[in-house]
Amino acid sequence: MLELLNIPGAIVAAKVTGRLSGDDCRRWTSALDAKLLAHDRLALYADLSGMRTVGADAWAQGLRLDLHAWKPRRFTKLALVSDSASLRTVALLVGALLPGIEVRSYSASDGEAALMWARSVRTEGEPERALRWLESSGPDVYAFAWNGVVTPADIESFVRRLTSELESHLSVRLLARIEYMAGVRPRALLEPVLWRLKLKALGVRKIERYAVVGGPAWLPRYISAVKRVTGVDIRHYPADREEQARSWLHPPPTADEGPVNRLADAPV
Repeated sequence: MLELLNIPGAIVAAKVTGRLSGDDCRRWTSALDAKLLAHDRLALYADLSGMRTVGADAWAQGLRLDLHAWKPRRFTKLALVSDSASLRTVALLVGALLPGIEVRSYSASDGEAALMWARSVRTEGEPERALRWLESSGPDVYAFAWNGVVTPADIESFVRRLTSELESHLSVRLLARIEYMAGVRPRALLEPVLWRLKLKALGVRKIERYAVVGGPAWLPRYISAVKRVTGVDIRHYPADREEQARSWLHPPPTADEGPVNRLADAPV
């Protein structure tokens, strides 16, 4: 059975358990078609660690998928999760034979790292930044991703925009997607604008809620300590629970409530 994971952005992700059928492959193809309408380039994530058998109809449908899906430069990454040595070898061969796509295989215990790597896709012309802004899910929700080593240029660009938003809102809600936490260059920590932002955000409690998605295994413990020290309502979510994190930051209105403008009294 194939389960399509609800991961926002330029990625199609699925988890297979038990028997893979032809219907499963058709659902995968339909998901690719839908995402390709919205994105120029896609990453692929396939967790096959729970797959046991492949049906004959799946082999036939899989051949059609190969002929249909591999459009030049439309697929940039494939992350395969499996403890099967043969499947991981096939994945490496696919990466060697097909131009324009980078393939990495991961063990079942590294599934979250595989997902974080797969979803870190840059669009054409986007600058190489360790911190980049993501699509918002609400008028006072700001989302960003961390992928790589944070430099002073990253800090300056990121903080200037966030400072502006803090000044124009009574409160904001943040989402941080941790794709690859490679560290911070020492000089970036000395940027004065960073410390002004920290004082402003913590001093007047501008940050109402803060969701952190993904990251290394030690991060939830660190987040718990930060929550105790700062008092900010901060929560950690696994990499495949970003939609849940966004819903916590900006809950949809109930039928009885109707749309709520939480910022109606915010200064203009």
